[in-house]
Amino acid sequence: MLLRSVVYQFMSRLLVLWMLVFGLPIFFVGACADTNTDLLAEKYIETYKELAITEMARARIPASIKLAQGLIESGFGTSELAKKANNHFGIKCHSGWNGPAYYQTDDAPNECFRKYGNPSQSYADHSDFLRTRERYQSLFALDITDYIGWAKGLKAAGYATSATYAEQLINIIEVHRLYRFDIATDAEQANNNGNSKKGKTKTKPSKTNTNGSKFPDPFTYNGLTTVILPFDATQQEVATAYRFPVNLLARYNYFDNRTIPAGTKIYFESKRNKAKRGLKYHLVKSSDETLFDISQQYGVKVNKLAQRNGITTATPLTAGEQIYLRKCRPKGNEITDTKQTPGKKTKVKAKTKIKTI
Repeated sequence: MLLRSVVYQFMSRLLVLWMLVFGLPIFFVGACADTNTDLLAEKYIETYKELAITEMARARIPASIKLAQGLIESGFGTSELAKKANNHFGIKCHSGWNGPAYYQTDDAPNECFRKYGNPSQSYADHSDFLRTRERYQSLFALDITDYIGWAKGLKAAGYATSATYAEQLINIIEVHRLYRFDIATDAEQANNNGNSKKGKTKTKPSKTNTNGSKFPDPFTYNGLTTVILPFDATQQEVATAYRFPVNLLARYNYFDNRTIPAGTKIYFESKRNKAKRGLKYHLVKSSDETLFDISQQYGVKVNKLAQRNGITTATPLTAGEQIYLRKCRPKGNEITDTKQTPGKKTKVKAKTKIKTI
């Protein structure tokens, strides 16, 4: 499965080659650019999410893992094996397979792969393949929402030979928010899990805090399920109230072990790569602000903010500085703040209307 496990990385570079061949400006591809592979991925997800959810209910394999493996192993559904053999998971014939076969080079020349009549058969056989082999049995003891444990377990059990297979799975799941399908009974519900644009999501808090105060209902911001905490609370209290894994709560919000203070915006999904439309940049209010604070305010991944602005996540910020939220920071667009340089007027080289939330 080595060949197919690197297809994802290959497709991510395909846009660069396209631009070179046709003479398009290569500087559009970089840390701040979105790739067209996202379109291929989203088309695949839309096509096969129902199958993944159905198999999750039948075989107890997270839909996020099923879709992520399908994306990698089938090259977004474009591989020869997927198109000619309906094999979306790179499963070889192995002993005991009496069905049709398809031959192609993978780890070795002319290897035997299972051939199916349609993708639905491939999805079902993938479930049965994992369920009936001893090396994968420990995975079924994991929580259905523990996609990280499943990704690492699949790699440890030898599903693929790529050294970065687990990281590839986790990255795809978080970039495309596939975890939302792990708590769904159908695709419509999955689309509402942190993806609703019509008000509050279906997730409801189940408990009050230790002082008897009720946790607020979630709302959607930047396409993400979020709440603003009205009182101090521990991570475990928040996780318990919203029936959400505490490790994911810490991961998505960059939390340490300290108590979460009142007024904190908490996300129940991996943050976006950019802020919502209309928010061009954030104006730093004081030197006490950090890139992590801005990430939490706008629901944008801190590493993406750093990339767009040509800084690191630990770079000290200065009052009056513009932190770009959707595009790369233009060269020469620095601000000199009057509070930091007494006697000088504020200088803005590029005038832009500032929008805040």
